[in-house]
Amino acid sequence: MEEVSELQPLPDAHFPAMKFKLHGISINLLYANVSLAVVPSDLDISQNSVLYGVDEVNLLSLSECRVADQILDLVPNIENFRTTLRCVKYWAKRRGVCVNVSQV
Repeated sequence: MEEVSELQPLPDAHFPAMKFKLHGISINLLYANVSLAVVPSDLDISQNSVLYGVDEVNLLSLSECRVADQILDLVPNIENFRTTLRCVKYWAKRRGVCVNVSQV
């Protein structure tokens, strides 16, 4: 896609990941391989059946997403949570206490 630039794998990250810019916005994208011949567009990764036959690295990557989804399910106001999370991440980054996937 011509909107994507600076695409690079992050082979030393703890989880399978790639880094790129989309329309000038930096994105770190985690991904995982699942044991399905065809991945449906409505795949629900909260279902334990998704984890069958997945190796440890991909299991950890899927677990990150599953935990994030579970947290969002428990938060009473998602927009307030996201704003607060962005502020905390910004604060931590400015003080050098934030490690992201590209720094691993």
